[in-house]
Amino acid sequence: MVRTLRALWLALVLGSSPCLLAPAHAADYADQIKRLVRDAHVERALEVAVKWTEEEPDDRDALITCGELAMRFGDFETAIACYESALFMAETPRVAVKLGDALRESGATDAALLMYARALEIDGASVAPHVGIARVRMLTADTRLEARLSLEAAAALAPESADVETARAELQLLSGSTGTALKLLQQVVADSPDHSRARLLLGEVLARRGDERAAKTQWQRYMRLEPDSPKAWLLAHNLFPIAQTTHQLRGSYFAFSPDGGQIAYVGAGATAMNQVLLTSLDALLEPTVVCEFKGRPSGIAWSRDGKRLACRTYARLEEDGRKVTRYSLWTVGVDGSELREIYSDRYVGTPAWMPDGKRICFDASIPRKGRGLLTIRDAVGAEATQFLFPPRGHAIVGVTWHPTTEAFLTSSVVYQPERAWKLTVYPEGRFNKSVTVATSEEGIYVPSFAPAGDAVVFLRPNQQRTYNIYAAGTDARKLRQCLLLRGDFYAASASFAPDGQTMLVYARPGVTLITLTGVNPQ
Repeated sequence: MVRTLRALWLALVLGSSPCLLAPAHAADYADQIKRLVRDAHVERALEVAVKWTEEEPDDRDALITCGELAMRFGDFETAIACYESALFMAETPRVAVKLGDALRESGATDAALLMYARALEIDGASVAPHVGIARVRMLTADTRLEARLSLEAAAALAPESADVETARAELQLLSGSTGTALKLLQQVVADSPDHSRARLLLGEVLARRGDERAAKTQWQRYMRLEPDSPKAWLLAHNLFPIAQTTHQLRGSYFAFSPDGGQIAYVGAGATAMNQVLLTSLDALLEPTVVCEFKGRPSGIAWSRDGKRLACRTYARLEEDGRKVTRYSLWTVGVDGSELREIYSDRYVGTPAWMPDGKRICFDASIPRKGRGLLTIRDAVGAEATQFLFPPRGHAIVGVTWHPTTEAFLTSSVVYQPERAWKLTVYPEGRFNKSVTVATSEEGIYVPSFAPAGDAVVFLRPNQQRTYNIYAAGTDARKLRQCLLLRGDFYAASASFAPDGQTMLVYARPGVTLITLTGVNPQ
């Protein structure tokens, strides 16, 4: 498992790296990794660690080292596989906690709790399992009392632990007590200046309190301490979530207008599920109806001038005595005027406006070519035109255009030699120079460009049968697949405000607004 996952990851990230000679002994591997990490060549260090596990699959130190380096890059699958193998060889609380941390970061919280509990069975005097349990329990409001009890148990074992005090601050932050969190974190960094997580959280607290200059100082210190971590990458790309607000707005497929002033979405409930609605951040509970369909809308896109919407609908119809699903593409003015059905077929993908503002692009079946991209003018009776054929063995299943340039990206399913998902960016004016920025065996859904154009955000399924949000850079030489935010998200695309500071997603309770603050604001 480790070999397969790492081979894929290294082929993408390290394809251009020089080959490294395999050391002859375990001590040589360890020394080479230390030198590479010391010289900031962490990616090459991970390559050596992978080689070490391949040459010495029963070397527990190799597995632990590979797991630790994988965690630094947010490659939780590989870290879990390494730690599981190491724990199978010898059960120690240290490795059990590391496995618990990897499981927690991957979203497998129940499995993480079991592993922390196992660490306590091995050594009841260990502090780290209590902290790990607290960090899982503090994720939901209903279990934060249990988190507090776990931290009290940890504090009893180690009264001056920086990890315990940092977790205390994190709990206060999640509970809304930024003042208490600030005092706790300031004390931690005073006593332990190189405590990276305390620096990260202190920056978040300062940002929430409006002191962005001080927040950037703390984050820059964090980035120097953890330059290869996923969160450092998110900070550098202005994709670090600071505040999350869930609005009880019944609907789905929320999308910001180009100026960020309005939100279009599909209604929910018996009377609204066939409606496209319009609201604003200032009046979320007073939506207006743009239009109503006989079929069910699923997917909304704004034209660049903010005057028209494109929408896909589907309906169950009877044709030749049997029930079939029929998809249609529609366009409509934001005031409800000029409603047009411009395309209909057995299947139509989610629409995307092209830069000229006159055509719609979508994925659909192309005869004798497979699933590719078509375009059609915003006019009744217009003919669809083939735009992009799928590569051999691929099926394109989604397209998104950049909000201000002519670059676009596609998600596709690769069927050969093994089934996998791929996210591809087509640069402006150089469509023949496409770049694969992410791959996944589980799925890549509804990708969106960040406003600056140097990152894309997409959803991947998790073990809880919901979705996690990930981000990836658009430059393959700087590929970093990073966890942005975990939660109960459905497969609806993330939508950015034009300033890059707010993102809309569709969560189980309703529309979720996430404020994004980083060290490089737009």
